Amino acid sequence: MLLVIDPANTKPIYQQIIDQVVIRIAEGSLKTGDHLPVAKDLAAALGINRNTVLQAYRHLRDSGVIELRRSRGAIVLAPQTPNATVPASVEKLIDALTTACNDHAISAETVINELRKRGLT
Repeated sequence: MLLVIDPANTKPIYQQIIDQVVIRIAEGSLKTGDHLPVAKDLAAALGINRNTVLQAYRHLRDSGVIELRRSRGAIVLAPQTPNATVPASVEKLIDALTTACNDHAISAETVINELRKRGLT
């Protein structure tokens, strides 16, 4: 799993990790049951402190995105759909869109207008 940390980004590094994991799940490159890298290995690969990775993993665990298992690492969980009328795959895309819009300070109104231009009713 390739993650890229941008030191110039104003977001904390742990949040960059969270966002990228969520996006990879939304894109389908990470699927239910996939293992994330061990925190020590990911930290070494990114040149960051292991506790930063653990902070991201704990947040993902608390959000229900991954499960942390001692000696087995972090495993992607099946998506939980709070609204049964919205498929889990769409929920993941909405999460990724929300993150991207927040990153670029794009309002919900702008997103809705753009979706309507593209034919969403």
